[in-house]
Amino acid sequence: METFFDRALAAARQLGASDIHLKPGLAPILRINGELRTLRDVPPLARDFLHSLAMSLLNDRRREALERFGDVTVALTTGAGIRQRVHVSQQRGGVGMTLRLIPPEVPALGTLGLPEDVGELLEPGPGLVLVAGGPSSGKTTTLAAMIDDLGTRRPCHVLTIEDPVEVLLKDRRSVVVQREVGLDVPTTAAGLRAAARMDADIVMVGELGDGDAAELALAAAEGGRLVLAGLAGGGSAAAALERLVGLWDKDERPAVRERLGRAVRGVVFQRLVPADKGKRRTASAELLRAEALAAALNTDAVEPRPAGD
Repeated sequence: METFFDRALAAARQLGASDIHLKPGLAPILRINGELRTLRDVPPLARDFLHSLAMSLLNDRRREALERFGDVTVALTTGAGIRQRVHVSQQRGGVGMTLRLIPPEVPALGTLGLPEDVGELLEPGPGLVLVAGGPSSGKTTTLAAMIDDLGTRRPCHVLTIEDPVEVLLKDRRSVVVQREVGLDVPTTAAGLRAAARMDADIVMVGELGDGDAAELALAAAEGGRLVLAGLAGGGSAAAALERLVGLWDKDERPAVRERLGRAVRGVVFQRLVPADKGKRRTASAELLRAEALAAALNTDAVEPRPAGD
């Protein structure tokens, strides 16, 4: 099983795939430049084989989570040093797996196709920077590149709270502490509460998914830290900002809009599009800067949209 797993990963990387889909009754399916392709010369995968493979990749805690919730996500490193995010889900009495291949090195921020002035959001001082987008839009890579850029440019203590920890960051001139939800800390909110006692200059949150985490992230920015946070969904930067506001109770939102208007440095909304004649994908991003936030936060024309739109 380990041999099959390693072979599939090696083949996927050689072909430039970003994801691998494993489902009973099908050969492995690769996503290459956004398109699905079947891995040739591999027979359909048996239900029992996939179940055994999945169980071999999970520890007892993750197996319990799979049993309770029906799916679980974990980031793993193979013996060859190859790292990937693995999502295991129950389906029709069996299990399926989706693997996201993680680049071996964090790409330089300037190579991601983002607006040139994104780097200005990372200047020293307190504030909140949001990176928004749908599934598979490159948010994790952008956040990792931002942290790597910061750590290269100046000494700082960085704390990340991620579910799971995908990209392993280097210390460079910085000190980087990466905490994984469900392994090192029970929830994102708990990790943010602990951040106040860890003397962090910069806090990175993989995703703000609930009101408690959003409130604590905003409070950390108001309290003097630079906070970088991922945000799922929204069809634009303004819509993503409205989605964030929607994490608070309705009667709190007017005050929250004012607080965000003072704290948010900018919102990057991105998606991945083909580049170089389809040989790879790059970010197509919209940047909403602080000067435009007031209008976005005071309009009722933008409605929150379901995650994944």
